[in-house]
Amino acid sequence: MTEESSAIELVLQSGYRFEIDFALPGVPRLVTDSPAPLGQGAGPDAEKLLISAVANCLSSSLLFSLRKFKNDPMALRTTASA
Repeated sequence: MTEESSAIELVLQSGYRFEIDFALPGVPRLVTDSPAPLGQGAGPDAEKLLISAVANCLSSSLLFSLRKFKNDPMALRTTASA
């Protein structure tokens, strides 16, 4: 895998519980799981990860734009739902 690659690896643990390896040095693996009745809710489910990814991307874009035009955001909090 190259540095430019965004590949990840999911390994089924049991039921609907997966361990995700981001293949990044120093970054721990993440456990995901579907909520009951399919899974046991041992971690965030795919929907929450997708919402997180979109919210993170939009928040990072906002910060980039603010900083590009010499604004200094003191704090930023993003709330997202789907």
